[in-house]
Amino acid sequence: MVQLERLSRVTFHQSNFKSNRHNNALNADAGTSLKTERKSLGYDAGALAVLVISMGVAAIVYGMGLIGLNVYSLPAWIFGPLGIYTVAYSLIAGRNSTYYMVWGAIMVAVAVVSGFYDKVSVYLVMGLLLIVLVIIGMIAYWRSRK
Repeated sequence: MVQLERLSRVTFHQSNFKSNRHNNALNADAGTSLKTERKSLGYDAGALAVLVISMGVAAIVYGMGLIGLNVYSLPAWIFGPLGIYTVAYSLIAGRNSTYYMVWGAIMVAVAVVSGFYDKVSVYLVMGLLLIVLVIIGMIAYWRSRK
């Protein structure tokens, strides 16, 4: 009978009117814990938020007529903020930082080429991208040797 009473206290939802101390005591009797795990914002949720905000800003800018619609500059609205977010995430996240850094650099380079295609040479941006990728690779190699 004691086991059934203990089981009913654990499996059925406790009312909101009982104190937290009472709920903690019930869970301590049952051998469970109330530790909550804090989830951090993952890359995918943040990237989606950045992408939606970027598209919203582009819609506002084009809708108000501040910039004329140019199909060649549309990838800059997508890859620019997403690339910057990816680079920032690689610096903050710590895990798979080289992966995110490389893809962030590539996305920023695509954004620069599409945003300034008439002012900046594609070869200049690609050359800088290759140099940045080599530097990122060397830093990752040196980190792994430690």
